[in-house]
Amino acid sequence: MRKTVTGLFMSLDGVVESATSWAGPTSTMSCFEWIGAGLPLADAILLDRRTYLEFAELWPSQGSSTPMGAFLNNTPKYVVSRTLDTLDWGPATLLRGDLGDELAR
Repeated sequence: MRKTVTGLFMSLDGVVESATSWAGPTSTMSCFEWIGAGLPLADAILLDRRTYLEFAELWPSQGSSTPMGAFLNNTPKYVVSRTLDTLDWGPATLLRGDLGDELAR
């Protein structure tokens, strides 16, 4: 069984929000280097509906010229949603039903 590792933009007081709202202006180059170093360790991305839709608006137009763009645009994505019917930004697989069962499969 593979490990599931989370990567969150979280403030010291525990606030987790969209990275576009606050993390960009407060991040340093060393922060981006640290994030970039972890990319080769992942072979898939697990996203909720909302994050998938937000990323699908931004990252395809960024292309693969940056490590993050290459990673997000080319890595298989598993999207948890009960309301989406299609996933236009791929490679992506829609997960419905019990999340534990879906991840184990």
